[in-house]
Parts: sequence; structure tokens; C-alpha cells
Amino acid sequence: MLFLTKDRTLAIPLLEGLLKYWPFANCVKETLFLTELQEVLEVCEVEKVEHLIPRLFKRIVKSIGGDHLQVADRAMCFFENDYFLNILKTYKDKTFPMLVPVIVDLAENHWHKILQESLIALKTILKEIDPYAFEEAMKMKPELRKQFRVK
Repeated sequence: MLFLTKDRTLAIPLLEGLLKYWPFANCVKETLFLTELQEVLEVCEVEKVEHLIPRLFKRIVKSIGGDHLQVADRAMCFFENDYFLNILKTYKDKTFPMLVPVIVDLAENHWHKILQESLIALKTILKEIDPYAFEEAMKMKPELRKQFRVK
């Protein structure tokens, strides 16, 4: 982060590296990666993040839907960040099809009640951002929805 404060052009390669070397089998490291990912995202320009949207949101969705509660909770913190929500709104044509079906499914079926309440609140936020895009994402064909499914 100290390097990023001096040279913001390093943010995109750093994001790509974080996504490329994600620690799938270690929940402690995964939580740390999510924290770093959020900090690096705040330094990036919204326009330069576009090519990373599919990988970034797929990773966040998988973290939210994973079995580890701390990882899911940390991934949910992204939606409390105004900068992240700005990225979500700017690229809603790409982000909503990945997010909405999974968030709706998890809001109805998540095993942890507190996280389930947060997912219900997130579902409401997504619906308020753009009701039309929300409904279109829910109408996706089942075979297309499968590619964004967790697990």
C-alpha cells in the first residue's frame, strides 16, 4: 500500500496478482486477501477496473457463498464501501448477472442466520440500485446462472 500511495499505476497489476494467486485452501489468507483487495480497489480508477470485473466479482461471489463464515463476512464488507458500490453501479450490466442470482439464492438458503439477514439487506440494496437490471438478472436462463453458482 505504501508503494501504491506513491505510484497508483501499480494498482491494476497488484489486483491482477491478488486474483491470480488466490489462496483457495486457506481461509485466514483468503480473509487477508479480501482485505488487501478492498484497499487496492480504493486506489484504482473506476475506468481501469473494467477488464477485471468478471474475475473480481466471481471471486467475491464465491467468497460470500463459501463454507467459511469469516471469509463470507469479510466479502460482504465490500458492499459497505462506497467506492466498491460505485464500481458495481458503473458496470451493473456485467455485475448484476453474476451477483443477483447468487445473492438471492443465498438470502433464502444460507446456513448462518446473521449472514442471511445481511444477504437479505444486500438483495434489497441491489434491487434499489436498479430494479430493472435486478429483474433481468433474475430472468437469466438456468444454464447461464449455473456458471456463476457457488460450489
